[in-house]
Amino acid sequence: MALNIWTLNCQGMNNLRKRNALNSLILTFNPSIILLQETNIDSTKKQDSLTFASYKTLYNNSTTHIGSGTIFLVKNHISVISDTILVPGKLHFMHTSLNNADFYLFNCHFPFETPTCLFFIQKIHDHILTLHDKSNIFIAGDFNFVHDKKLDRVASRGSRVSVAKAFEDNVLKIFDLVDSYRFINPKGKDMTFFSKLKNNSEARLDRVYCHRSKALKIKLTQMIPFISDHIVFNAIFTSDDTCDKRPLWVLPKYLLSNDNFLFSMKQLLDKYCEEEKCTHFDYSKLKQEISCVAMAMNG
Repeated sequence: MALNIWTLNCQGMNNLRKRNALNSLILTFNPSIILLQETNIDSTKKQDSLTFASYKTLYNNSTTHIGSGTIFLVKNHISVISDTILVPGKLHFMHTSLNNADFYLFNCHFPFETPTCLFFIQKIHDHILTLHDKSNIFIAGDFNFVHDKKLDRVASRGSRVSVAKAFEDNVLKIFDLVDSYRFINPKGKDMTFFSKLKNNSEARLDRVYCHRSKALKIKLTQMIPFISDHIVFNAIFTSDDTCDKRPLWVLPKYLLSNDNFLFSMKQLLDKYCEEEKCTHFDYSKLKQEISCVAMAMNG
């Protein structure tokens, strides 16, 4: 069974149009867990409750009129063991269980002020230290900073180098976490935020981080349009059982000395190198084509 994790800064989820749009996407893609930021929802007000069929809702209520509030939407077949509000309206932790495995998720909406960001980073770091299995951690949300200004920003002069470095040094490196999108798209330039200001800036602010061992099980990452400045970022991870049952194809070594095979490989690789600028480099398709050529020569 796959674990399909979404993150979305919805910029308000208290109007019918956005609720209907999200419901339509849910019915189409059937995500396992959705992490929403900037919901502007206070669940203590009856009119603000957010429910979708087959999902349970965990609230971190908005603390301001706009720009805060996070929500976990979790499929009913996934058990929620506990959840903890680490920063009201901005940082929420959830412990879940699926197929006898525990998973830990952080729902983040990072602020703009550097001192507050450093406080967030310390909160995340300290909470991870309390967790039993650090290989099943996912940190997702709107981070409001990027790691690579050349790949992750367009027409933007914003720079938050100190925050990015602090997050890398105190969270990613210590707990061996990686950016799921960047792991399988080393040179990808997909964006998740599109400013409506005059400069038309874009950035990849919305991300899902996972343990390096889980990155090897990423089946797909994709961006899904939504009626907001942000779009949905989706990361799908295959389960351990699924990975173990996939057939393993091995390239016969003798083909490496076959001139016809090597020439065919050069043609394939040249074709893919020409597509280097493509934001979704299809490694699985390349492997499939290599396999087909090899098996044809082997048969």
